[in-house]
Amino acid sequence: MKRSDTMKSKTWVLGDIHGAYKALKQVIEKAGIGQYDQLIFLGDYVDGWPESYQVIDYLMNLSRHYSCTFIRGNHDIWCGSWLAENVADQAWLENKGSSTITSYAGIGQEEKACTPFFLRVSKTIIWMKKTGCSSMQDLQL
Repeated sequence: MKRSDTMKSKTWVLGDIHGAYKALKQVIEKAGIGQYDQLIFLGDYVDGWPESYQVIDYLMNLSRHYSCTFIRGNHDIWCGSWLAENVADQAWLENKGSSTITSYAGIGQEEKACTPFFLRVSKTIIWMKKTGCSSMQDLQL
């Protein structure tokens, strides 16, 4: 009996990219991801390393070729709000948000405000604590 292509698929889970575009790209290229594989990204795509814009652009492009699920982390909420409103939350700036703002230098306001990635990321935030897993549903943005 021959297995179907969907039975051969793998699920890949990545999290806490934090603006590390080059590392993300290397992981994806070396993983050997197949056409039917599922990619799940656990949030915090931005802040930290200086290439947050490139990370978001890369993930949007990746989702055109593979089945991707994106979960929004706290850094992504802050960045999405900044992109939509052009106002940076002080807590975000204290948590490396300035590196993301710098990565968007030279990107037009219209392109920032229309970034579709942050609009399609799940509103569910899941995080691990030492005592177990917690979830926040339908967070008001």
